[in-house]
Amino acid sequence: MKAIVKLYLNYLELILIGMLVAALAITLVAGLLAGGIALLPALLANTTIIAIGLITLGRRKALGEHPEIKTKPFKEFRLFMLVRKSKIILVAVLVLVTLGTTYSTNRLLMNQAIASSGMGVSATFFNNALIINVLEISPGDKGNPYQVTAVLYSNGYPVANIENQSVGYETTYIGRDRFIVRIVEVTNIYAKFFVERIADGKD
Repeated sequence: MKAIVKLYLNYLELILIGMLVAALAITLVAGLLAGGIALLPALLANTTIIAIGLITLGRRKALGEHPEIKTKPFKEFRLFMLVRKSKIILVAVLVLVTLGTTYSTNRLLMNQAIASSGMGVSATFFNNALIINVLEISPGDKGNPYQVTAVLYSNGYPVANIENQSVGYETTYIGRDRFIVRIVEVTNIYAKFFVERIADGKD
């Protein structure tokens, strides 16, 4: 039974490490695709992945010097601690970039949203800080099947309009905050908008 528990813990540890690497990889790819401010978490994620790779190289040497670790639970953590003793700076970088990636990603997610609006159905963002109402969806030019006309507003601020625009169109609206609005999908019944809030960029 004890051997089974150790095996389970080692597999669990590998799963958690795999989830971390997968999350970093997704952050890296998403950041590169989105560009702009998203490049910061992408850079931090890339740095963290490199640091993990360097520690993995040290892991093989540590495992060769301490083969008894193979039979102990939390093998990867024990190896990490051994590698840390000779690469304290690398570990410090790993911790800092991981925390930086987490902070930047959370901040990014809190200020980005996607929502759809159709006829009579509003798209709301950030607790009604921005509201988008689709007024009309019409056939577009060749290559752009549909175009959308919509109104953007924030309570107590001027209204802005999007006039017959298709996927890829981007505009900036200033209400309670500054919002970058991009059309990401238009069908015959609804339009989908991507909105990024820049709370400290308001005039």
